[in-house]
Amino acid sequence: MRQIFYYIHTGHRFGLDRFRRAVAIIRELDFEVTLLCNDYRIASASREYGIKKAVGIDSIKNIANIAMQGDVLIYDSPEGNETQLMQMIEYFSVFIRLSDNPNDRVLPNEYLISPYLKGMNVCHAWPVASLFFEENFKKYENVLFYGDDDYERELPQKSAALKTLGIELLMGFYYFSDYAKELKNCFPRIYDSKEYENIVASSKQIITSSAQCALEALASGSKPIFWQRDDYSKNLNTYLLSYSIPVVTHINDVEKLLSQEISYKKIENEMPKIKVFIEKLISKD
Repeated sequence: MRQIFYYIHTGHRFGLDRFRRAVAIIRELDFEVTLLCNDYRIASASREYGIKKAVGIDSIKNIANIAMQGDVLIYDSPEGNETQLMQMIEYFSVFIRLSDNPNDRVLPNEYLISPYLKGMNVCHAWPVASLFFEENFKKYENVLFYGDDDYERELPQKSAALKTLGIELLMGFYYFSDYAKELKNCFPRIYDSKEYENIVASSKQIITSSAQCALEALASGSKPIFWQRDDYSKNLNTYLLSYSIPVVTHINDVEKLLSQEISYKKIENEMPKIKVFIEKLISKD
């Protein structure tokens, strides 16, 4: 019997957006899925997020050491050129790729989940966990979630500007062990990364450099502001703007927006659509 694998590219320089998308999808599926991560740390911690089976591997080259020809692969990673992708498409009976690139194209015999593309073999949707669409979240303070990583320690460098905002901080998964001590004078309260889902859902406003976090916050009724980091992809910016989520590049712009009324567009729960798309492909043979 063929197995279902889900490969993601994460790490202390890439954040966890792909992992959070994977969690959203795996929770929906009625099939057993093995998560493959190029980062061993999140593979070890994945049970805390409801992932029953996860394996850390070094790179996409090692996927074939675990998966067998004819298995199913869901793939969310910027790794791999077209030749490598075509090899994976031939190796797996079903190859489903998530793409946030508005200029992407569907390769022969692959299936795509995309917020931008439409057409044959494409699910025009983007995963945001269903739990964020639950109603009646109690809303509390304004929160900053800079992202799951800050390897260059940029937040302490912005401490003076951040302190004036009077907002709370949600720590990232890959933050340094002494990070809270460095930042305690900038924020009235600091939350551990394990509280991510609850804090995102209960925030009145959230300033974040994670596109996935911005979408999850919007789904829960929060008011997100997306702070574009220089080291992060801009691929989802157009998608964020389609929901009227402000995209800014400087902390001064954040301060101005905190006091403004923004008419956000409603985001729909597309997880049922994604679930049907994937499960039909898995079950068709």
